[in-house]
Amino acid sequence: MLASTLRGDARVRARLRQALADHDPAAVEAARREAARRGAPPPDDLLDEPLAWPGRVIDLDLPLDVWAELADGRTLRVGSTPCLGGVVFPAHVRWWVTPTAPIEPNDLADAVEQAEVAGLALHEPAARAQLAAVAARRPASLRHVSVTADDLGPGLVEQVAALPGLEALTLHDRQLADDGLRALAPATALRELAVRQAPSTTPPSRRWPA
Repeated sequence: MLASTLRGDARVRARLRQALADHDPAAVEAARREAARRGAPPPDDLLDEPLAWPGRVIDLDLPLDVWAELADGRTLRVGSTPCLGGVVFPAHVRWWVTPTAPIEPNDLADAVEQAEVAGLALHEPAARAQLAAVAARRPASLRHVSVTADDLGPGLVEQVAALPGLEALTLHDRQLADDGLRALAPATALRELAVRQAPSTTPPSRRWPA
């Protein structure tokens, strides 16, 4: 069994190297997901520079700001939805959305699945319920999550940690205890983790929350 796992991990590493050589973001994503499924995230030393994902269009009916971090380090608000024709943004390292008005949790979860949203930045008063609804769907596209809320609890943290592609997680929770941190154990693909026991004072509009 161990030998089979090691051979499988070697295949994933080989696929990731080839995808990076081809500059093929879709193939990189597939290799990352397979590695996460096996419990062996791809080695960071293969990612010598940020991989720029192709530009795309986001067309949703919900009130969301859409943000992108570019390969040169700049962070831009590229638009807001709803928008006639959708929001168009360029090649990027990561992108995320943040609600600008109240959104029903299940409606947000539907949107994450529909648009294959890669990142979410959520704040009170609805952050906890919205995060629970999204995490329950386990969307494969979701790689970056930032949430500011009181008393997320280990159960919800564990749900978030179980997201198959989760790579970056920022938690601002004044009441997060050790059992909440232990609940992060399933997050085998996690590469960035920031935990704050006070609310974020930096609006998600300025940079990826950390």
